[in-house]
Amino acid sequence: MQTVKSPASDTFSTKQHNAHSYADLLCSPLGSAIASILLIALVAACFGRTLGSYFLADDIGEVAYVYKIFHGQPELFWSNFTGNYMQIASMNVYRPFLLLSLVIDFVVWQAQAFGYYLSNLTLYTGCVLLLFAITKQLTTSWSAWRSQACAFATAALFAVNPLHAESVCWVVGRVDIFCGFFYLLALYCSLRAWQAKKDSGSDQTSFGSKVFTVIACAAFWSGLFIKEMAIGLPVLLSVLGFMGVNGGTTETLAARLKSAWNASRAFWISTVIYFAIRFAALGTLLGGYTGSIGTSQFANTIARWLDHDTLIRLVLPFNYYVFAGLTMWSQALLICYALLGVYILTRLLAGELSFKLLGLLAVWTATCAAPIYQLWGLGYNLEGARFYFFLTIPLSMLLPILIFQPKQNIAHIETSNNQLRTVIISSIAAVIFVSMVAIFYKSAYANAVVWLQAGKQVRAVQQQSIALTQRVPETKKILVLGLPKDQGGAHMILNGYTYGMLVSPPFCKENLADRFVTFDPVVFGSPTFINASRFKSTLAQKSSIGPFIWNGSEFVQTDLGAGFGERVIFLSQQLQNTTDSQPHTIGHATYRIHNGVYDFQSASVGDGIRFDSLDLNPLSCDVLAFDLAIENGSGARTIKAYWNQSMLDDNLDNSVQTAINLDSTKPNQFQTVYLRLSANWHWFSESKINNLTLALFPDQRIRVKNVYLLPASLTAPQLTVINGQEKQVGVYKFGKTPTWLAANASQISDAKSIDVEISKPDHFFDNLQSSQNPNLAIGNFIHLPVTNNTVLLPESALAKPGFYQVRARALDALGKPLREYSDPITIRKDKDTSATAKSSGTLLIKNSKESL
Repeated sequence: MQTVKSPASDTFSTKQHNAHSYADLLCSPLGSAIASILLIALVAACFGRTLGSYFLADDIGEVAYVYKIFHGQPELFWSNFTGNYMQIASMNVYRPFLLLSLVIDFVVWQAQAFGYYLSNLTLYTGCVLLLFAITKQLTTSWSAWRSQACAFATAALFAVNPLHAESVCWVVGRVDIFCGFFYLLALYCSLRAWQAKKDSGSDQTSFGSKVFTVIACAAFWSGLFIKEMAIGLPVLLSVLGFMGVNGGTTETLAARLKSAWNASRAFWISTVIYFAIRFAALGTLLGGYTGSIGTSQFANTIARWLDHDTLIRLVLPFNYYVFAGLTMWSQALLICYALLGVYILTRLLAGELSFKLLGLLAVWTATCAAPIYQLWGLGYNLEGARFYFFLTIPLSMLLPILIFQPKQNIAHIETSNNQLRTVIISSIAAVIFVSMVAIFYKSAYANAVVWLQAGKQVRAVQQQSIALTQRVPETKKILVLGLPKDQGGAHMILNGYTYGMLVSPPFCKENLADRFVTFDPVVFGSPTFINASRFKSTLAQKSSIGPFIWNGSEFVQTDLGAGFGERVIFLSQQLQNTTDSQPHTIGHATYRIHNGVYDFQSASVGDGIRFDSLDLNPLSCDVLAFDLAIENGSGARTIKAYWNQSMLDDNLDNSVQTAINLDSTKPNQFQTVYLRLSANWHWFSESKINNLTLALFPDQRIRVKNVYLLPASLTAPQLTVINGQEKQVGVYKFGKTPTWLAANASQISDAKSIDVEISKPDHFFDNLQSSQNPNLAIGNFIHLPVTNNTVLLPESALAKPGFYQVRARALDALGKPLREYSDPITIRKDKDTSATAKSSGTLLIKNSKESL
């Protein structure tokens, strides 16, 4: 009997045939080539504009370091093979091949940033293509189209991950890209070596397997010599060997352990040798950040790991500088996650998912997270995203594996009847993936633009600085403020040292660094911080001109009138004139003024006291002081002051704040609070202070009285270096000539003595002010009488090479601290210096002796 086909049957057969045709094309070598081209195009579209950027932050110092290698200091190159990377004081890491990459770029490109970013983009593209190939290799037991689709989805998500902008768009961010490239190359070659051995059908290692193994080991060593993050690879290979690559295994536990060892032994042996080399070079196996940066990180490790905001930003990687709050893009991404989550949950409940690869991803994720335990934490503008570069590798693979993984037990027997259905369902998932890639692309592109704009601004600072030296007489020192530190999470000019290098060869034809004087923190610190004491004393010198303040596009000079005298200004006297001084509220607060006391009830955020019509020269005073009392009298509070702001202005760059701990034994009693206004360089950005606002904190009842402004000399000891030459960045060198300090607290009422604090090596008081325990930086104390004394800084207090800071504070008759610390003085001790005062433990003070 003849069978008659229906039109519906023909249509179904045609669709089935078309599905097979598309799947065959997708899985062919041509399909892989097209996929690779698309991935390269994604990288170029997302990060290609970076080629037009300029050097940023650490880039400047590292290129300047390489310049020295080729200009009279070749020993600096070899120092990185025998010791700490670039001898950076704040780090203790072993990365000789990272320097080698910069040396190669310098040979080709000199100081042209384009070539360095080209290297970044090239190796980053290599990472994307290697992840594509690795995912295919790990899923070869799947049907070909599933493996290809999963690999492409993984690589595409990785290629446009917004967390990668910091690595790609910052020259020294390459440390993770370059290490990641060799890490992935080692993993890929290991997988190919195992596959070559399996294809040979023999227990003997084939020639192809040996070649891949040699390449894998060489790549592993290269990765380790670039950054320590590659250290997790032996663990990953051990797990792969234990689980069996590309399919299940029925081997015994002993056989599995043997397989794990055979798969990874070359890498474990390499790891042991690497740690021996590392220990010989650094004297430690761990390393990492040191000094005040390392101390602060260690002190806050647990708090950072408990911060759920970091986990949110890993899932919703949007730069708040560009995408403020929960925007349509983050909402769209949440919808994508929700839809994929429903599909994954359905598959999970139906028992369709195997947990073998998921277990591998869990171990992989752990090996990528463990090395950054001390660096965990992602800022609102994705600051620190480079530390998560390795972690994004397994995370990029997670969703594609959950979506495209075949049903259990049918990995090799997908029939034509169910293949069309699964292709259709997976195609819907693929559409969602395309949407995710588009959203990631939008975020990554916007983040890359922020870094590009930062690079262009650094270039503008350099060009404007050169123009400034041509306008100002050579006999004048040019004082600069407001050097851009950060923009939307993109780093720019770290400190005065960085700025000095930026205006010197190889970035400039001439060395112009000596023409400028800066007042920034020596290493890292608040972008608004300034050493006001040093600034005011420098400005008073006839050889100085300025300050010139960077406004985002050019340097603008502010006339402060250096001869203006310091004085005390009692703002409370303006209470009688309510047009010039009045409380203002935006919440539920009510207030009254009685006997010179501001009395607030139900104060909320934004409530405070505003003083208008001040016409105040910022050089005349530094500190805002007032007496404060609250209802319960205890607990930590944050109080803020800001100046030259309109009532509706929400830009609070012109502000300072401090955390205060009120004495629980004195409820409803007034306690004096000091706010150091001049610690923010914006205090000196305008020639006049026209208004000042004291912003309170929420509380049931707050009373304020005796509000006044005063110079720092009345709140902190005056600490100066008697001898020694100060560098343009505000650092004194501790050398063969003894260093004498003068400490004076005679202007501070009730002061009976002075404590001089000397920091530990490479600890900075201005870095640790916001930490939970600023005293972590203190290394030594010197106790002095209150009268003007000259004290010899003993070498025993500066035992190791590095940076040290010295600060002073007055004490009362009972030895309790009075008012504020002095601005810190920074001293640098080099390896080859030896002061006259030896480490005898004896402290020399003019007219008296004290023991250290």
